Amino acid sequence: KFKLTRVGNEKMMHPLVHEISSSALARRGLMSTPDPETLETEIMLLRARIQGFRNGLVSSKAKPNEQQKYHDLIEKCETRLAFYGKTLANVKSGKAPCNPDENRKLLNQEESSIITGAEIIATTLSSCSSRKISDALSDSTQFSCCIVDEATQATEPEILIPLHHDICHL
Repeated sequence: KFKLTRVGNEKMMHPLVHEISSSALARRGLMSTPDPETLETEIMLLRARIQGFRNGLVSSKAKPNEQQKYHDLIEKCETRLAFYGKTLANVKSGKAPCNPDENRKLLNQEESSIITGAEIIATTLSSCSSRKISDALSDSTQFSCCIVDEATQATEPEILIPLHHDICHL
């Protein structure tokens, strides 16, 4: 099995393809942890990660760009920690788990990690330069190959757009 995701305008996707869209996978991933024990474990792990990142930030003579990376990682973990804490409180009180759509920042982080972890990303040429993909692939992710199948819908300059993402073969 390959880790496949589709990135682009959800309204234009076929309903069957929508199930593997990065946004649908992110929503599903965030909604799949309503078990209190699992949530408590995740919260403890996140607290440990945050402390580890803070220790690494303090103890190392990190360069400015490394310091920013630590700050970004801490912020991501804290956002997720707040979501899991709220979800745990809701589950323990008998309410419905938190809806990830309420926390756009966390949903974007989850979607970004899905795109980053994907082995195959299906998208149109117009969507391959979207902010969603650019943000997810900004940390020097390299593709070994890009297949362009636009059935003459694209112009020649548009075909070069994927080269922004450090592609070896087009």
